[in-house]
Order: sequence, then structure tokens, then C-alpha cells
Amino acid sequence: MQNRLKKVPFLKSGLKMIILLFKLLKGYMILYVINMLLSTLLSALMVLVMVGLYNALYIMYDTGEMAGLILPLAVLIFYFLILALNSILENTVVQILGSEKVISALTLHIVKDVICIDYEHFENDEFHNQLNRAMNIANSTRSVAILNRIMSAIDTLVAIIGCTIALLIISPWLVLIAIISVIPTAAIRIIRGKYYFVMKFYSTPQERIINYLWALLSSPNSIREQRIFNTSDFLRDKWIREMTDYRNRENEFQKKSSLIACITNLIQHFGYGFGILISFYLLMNGIISIGAFAATIDTFVKMQKLLDVFFKYIAMLEDDLLFINDYFLFLENYAPRINGKKYLDKFQNFITLKNVSYKYPNNDNFVLKNIDLKIQKNQKIAIVGVNGSGKSTFAKIILGLLQPTEGVCEFDNFPLSSLDSNFKNDIASAVFQDYRKYVLSFRDNVAISQITDKDNEEKVMKVLEKVDALKFIQQYGGIDQLIGKQYGGVEISEGQWQRLAIARAMFKNSQLIVLDEPTSALDPLIEKEVYENFLRLAVNKTTFIITHRVISVYLVDYIIVMDDGRVIETGTHDELMKINNGYYKKLFLLQSGWYR
Repeated sequence: MQNRLKKVPFLKSGLKMIILLFKLLKGYMILYVINMLLSTLLSALMVLVMVGLYNALYIMYDTGEMAGLILPLAVLIFYFLILALNSILENTVVQILGSEKVISALTLHIVKDVICIDYEHFENDEFHNQLNRAMNIANSTRSVAILNRIMSAIDTLVAIIGCTIALLIISPWLVLIAIISVIPTAAIRIIRGKYYFVMKFYSTPQERIINYLWALLSSPNSIREQRIFNTSDFLRDKWIREMTDYRNRENEFQKKSSLIACITNLIQHFGYGFGILISFYLLMNGIISIGAFAATIDTFVKMQKLLDVFFKYIAMLEDDLLFINDYFLFLENYAPRINGKKYLDKFQNFITLKNVSYKYPNNDNFVLKNIDLKIQKNQKIAIVGVNGSGKSTFAKIILGLLQPTEGVCEFDNFPLSSLDSNFKNDIASAVFQDYRKYVLSFRDNVAISQITDKDNEEKVMKVLEKVDALKFIQQYGGIDQLIGKQYGGVEISEGQWQRLAIARAMFKNSQLIVLDEPTSALDPLIEKEVYENFLRLAVNKTTFIITHRVISVYLVDYIIVMDDGRVIETGTHDELMKINNGYYKKLFLLQSGWYR
């Protein structure tokens, strides 16, 4: 725990958040500061006002004279009006308007960064833990609360100073007792906040599991399997176990905190009793008057409460900063990579991989090992191999989603890492095995790959016709029909989704296109037909087909065979079939025998 807490730069995170809040709530902040300073000044004067009020009341009771009440009552009324204005500003503006504005700004900042962060981070579990914590902070009111606590703490501190001065004149013992009686409570609050942060920090993976299980229990796609395999009880019980364990830890923490809080509150009440005894002693010995006695008791109680509130603000502020630091830590740790500045409109000749190796973050095992290849523009390439051979990672290197751990991937002799991000975005298109099924219209599902052409209906219709999807779309009501039964749209088949995914890839004006086993769930004969149509459509495009079914790829120009992260064979289908005991030949003969 201590190691974790030592890494938290409280002041740095707090300063960043305050600067951000001032930028977002500038007009409110100026008014709030002026009002806070005025209420602070009045708080310091209230001790003298209360002495005057009590003495005036004593005189009124003794003589009936009320003139002495006018000034203290006027100041008192003005003071409460200022407090009311401050409360309105704090509760209405900050909590309702300010918090929503800040939450939106913090969330938007994360979203803007997330869409630019290197893809490889998304395959790292710790990245998702930090993202989850950062989003929790962005969607909470802790950010706005920081400024409130700072301003309130300053206000409280000034009031404490005023009370201290007044009590020191009467008896220094009152000040000492007030301070000592609240120190245990303050210390426990600070320690509690640190332990609570650490508990929540290490609970993040479990929170993600709980959210995942709940998503399974409420997802239509998951419910289908639950009903068929009767897994609902299993998933529900697992969710309950995780939730119970999570809640038990929090409840145990709260029980211990409450018990200790009872003890510290008892100490605080003993201090209150001692304060009254000392004040009574001073009154009985003629050191203070009746009015001063009443004001002394009131001031002592007020100081004790102010000290308690002040240390409470400090503890809560430290607690908030521990959590808010996770927000800025995420933005620092996962800042978008600075892309190269070289821009190519198109690549003209070839893609080259020079001694490329790759291993995923926090993993010592290389999934790609010493890849050396040269691929001509507009070639139709198949990358084949069993599952886990490194095919998909190879494709992600080509697409620029991953940067080689060793070696370099070049386009026309320019390292891909040195090229402008616009080139990387414009050059490539892909259909992945787990392609997205967007709950959008047919038009949007296709045009989302090049959204600037969304309103080009002729282009949309042409692509849909090429992938043999236009006929079934017209039967559903046309290209602007929403897909997704749960949102009032239509339900389409898996094969129809696949055609939309391919249409989406073809709609983009890209030079390079990758099919990463999007048809693996289809019958091999249908898959073969899909690939044949795809190759026919992908004219003047450098094309990669990734598959573990070699029976479907003999029509390509060039085949790359992979195993255990290495390229072990290359050539055309005919060339590879001539290699005695060749890996590709064995796979082809084995798989072709399945369909005779």
C-alpha cells in the first residue's frame, strides 16, 4: 500500500484539476471567490458580534433597553444572507450546472485520447483497468468537489483563526482542548481515505468482471446460449459470488471505520465537556461576564466543530486527489503516439518487412519472429497457417495497428512509423473475424468506413450490389432501414452481416484490404465462393486473405505459410504443392479430403 501511495503526486494532480475547473467555470469561480472571501471576513467578526448580542440581550432583560440589539442583529442577518447566497452558488451552480459541464469535459478528453491511443494498448489488461478508473472519475463529481473542499477549507480555517484569537484572550486551555479533542477523528479520516483508495484500486479487475457478467446476463446474444445450454443459473450464481465478495469487502471496511469513528467521536464529546467546565470555572471566579460566558461556550463549540469540519475537508480532499490522480495518470501513460510527418498520397511499388518480430506488452514470448518479405503492389496474398501461428498479428503490423518490436515495416522504402497518420488511415481497409455489427441503418453500416461519402447513394448502392446484398436489403425496406430488433429495427442473418462487413471494407477508397477470417464460421464451399467474389471485386488493390483453410485460397497470386510466428514457406499454390513433405501441401491434402 505504501509503495502505491508514494507514487501519487497530490499537489500536481490537484493543481491540474483546479486550473481545468477555472477554465470551465470562469464566471462562476470569480463570483464564488468574492462571495467566499466576504463570508470568511464576516465569520471572523461573528465572535465579537455574538458577544455584543448576548450583552445586549442581558441589558434588555435587565432594563428593557433594545437599542444595543440593532447593530448585532443587522450584521447577523447580513451574514446569513451571504451564507444563503454561497449555498445557492455551491449547490445550484456547481452541483447542477458545473458538475455536468465538468463531467462532459473530462469524459470527452478521455474519448478523444482513446480513439488515438495505440491499438496494442487495447490488448493489455492493465490498460483497461486504468481506463475503467479514469472513466469512473470523469463520470463522478469528485472533480467539482475538490474546488468546493479547498474553498470551504480556507473559509473554515479563517473562521478557526478568528475563534482561536477570541478564546486565547479568555483562556488558552480552551484552544488546546478543542484541538486535541478532534485530532484522533482527523487522523482516522485521513488513514481511512488512503485504505479506501487502495481497496478500490485493487478491486478494479473484479469490478470489470462483475460488469462483464452482468452484460452476459442481459445481452440478447448471450441469452440465446443461456437458454439452450441452461447456463443462466451458473452465470447468475457467479455474478452473485463476485458481487457478494466485493460487497463483503466494502462492508467489512465500513464496519471497522464506523467502530473507530464511534471511539473518536466519544473523545470529541469529552473535550466538549471539559470546555464547558473551564468556561463555568471562569464565570464563577468573575473572570468573564454572563454575556462572555455564553459567547465563550458558543465560540468553543463552534471552534470544535470548525476544526472537525476542517480536518474532514482535508481528509476528503486527500481522498479525492488519490482518485483524481488516476485520471491524469491514464492521460499521461497512454498519450497518443506522435506520428511521423512524411505523407504519401499512395504507395507505388511494394511493402517490405525487414526482420520483423513482435511481442505483446507484458509478454516475453514473441508471436512473430524474424519476418522478411517483399509484397508487390496489387498482389493478391493469402496468409495461411493453423490457429495461433501469428497470422492476425502479421496483418495488424501491415495495417499499422501494431508497431514491430524489432525490425521495420516499410511502404516504398519509408518506415510505416515515419509516415503521417492520414496515410495509415487512408491506405487500408479490413474485415476482421469479429467484425462489428452496428445497430445503424444499412447505409451507415456500409458508409461508416468513409463517412464523407455517406450521402453518395449511387456509390452505396453500387457496393451493395457487388457483394450481392442489395436484393435482401430492398426486401427489408431499403438502405435507410435500421438494423437491430432490440431497437425497433430488422433482424438479419449472419451471412447477411458478413456481406455488409465486406461491403464496408470495399466502400472505402483504400489501396490495401485485409480479410482476417471473417468467414471462418461458414461452410468451406460457401467460404470459397465468398473469397472468389471478393478477389473479383478487389481489382487494383493489394489484398491479404488470412485463413487456416487452405482449400479456399489457391486462386491468389502468392501464398505465405506461417507456423509458430515464422514464415516457413512462400510461393504460388502450384509451387507449394510441388514441395515434398511441404507444410502447405500436407494441409491442403488433409483439408481437401474432408470435403470429398
